[in-house]
Amino acid sequence: RLQYLRTPWGQFDFWIVVIGLLAEVMPKLLGDSFSAILTFRVARILRVARAARLMPEFRVLWMLVRGLASAMHTLVWAIVILVAVIYAFGILGVELMHEDRAQWEEDDTTRRIFYDNFGNLPRTMLTLFQITTVDSWGDVVRPVVYRRPALV
Repeated sequence: RLQYLRTPWGQFDFWIVVIGLLAEVMPKLLGDSFSAILTFRVARILRVARAARLMPEFRVLWMLVRGLASAMHTLVWAIVILVAVIYAFGILGVELMHEDRAQWEEDDTTRRIFYDNFGNLPRTMLTLFQITTVDSWGDVVRPVVYRRPALV
């Protein structure tokens, strides 16, 4: 009996059962206000993955999942490089934008845009990520173009 718990799928089933029991017991002990227990309930969906693994129709799906899992190492390093580049350009952006701080403080609108987007390093990095993902980047770039076109 304990041999089954030594296999990876046996351990997987064991933890799904434990999570299911916690999902049922914790709301009764802590009341319905314990919202983190919903995470346990979502984890029970993983049981479907076990059933799907056994079906021959899902062989291609599992090949894709294994390929994605093997590519995770490369994806993590790509994210590290992206964060490093955004960090470096964030420092450059803070320095360049704060050189002419008086120019940005002429009226309330530009002051708000300046401090919301380039007020400090984390905000500048978030703005650079926003521009990288083309998420409403026109709202950020347009005021910069009017004030300092050389930055764009």
